[in-house]
Amino acid sequence: MTSINQLTVVVANRLIVVNNEPRTISPNFTFPAKLHAIQFEAGQGHSEWSHQNNTAIQKTDLLPYVQAWEAAAPDHTPTADTLSTQERTNLDARTYLYETDWYVVRFLETGKAVPPEISTQRQQARDAIVDTDPSGDTAS
Repeated sequence: MTSINQLTVVVANRLIVVNNEPRTISPNFTFPAKLHAIQFEAGQGHSEWSHQNNTAIQKTDLLPYVQAWEAAAPDHTPTADTLSTQERTNLDARTYLYETDWYVVRFLETGKAVPPEISTQRQQARDAIVDTDPSGDTAS
């Protein structure tokens, strides 16, 4: 198994990143219900769930995600160096949205407003995303 220093899972994009190498995961891989994302780095991490609190995870919990990542054919997986300009823009925009989702969750849970500059940048990120999937699957 691959040595893991960092692992990120973005369920909506079927994306698993291990040690900064992104791979799109097979549609045959089933993520747990209501899992939104996983963040793991430097020996610690958490799972983020829709409609419930985050939960701590251990390195041993990562095995199915690492196996799915390893099963994704490296020669068919775009890396940061092989992404087209639009694919890179899409990845950067989706990453920004993911990283700032907590502002929206905080607003929904507490009523504290999202800072205007974050709202503006989130809208710019959404506007920058263009579907590049030839199958027409626009899930994002």
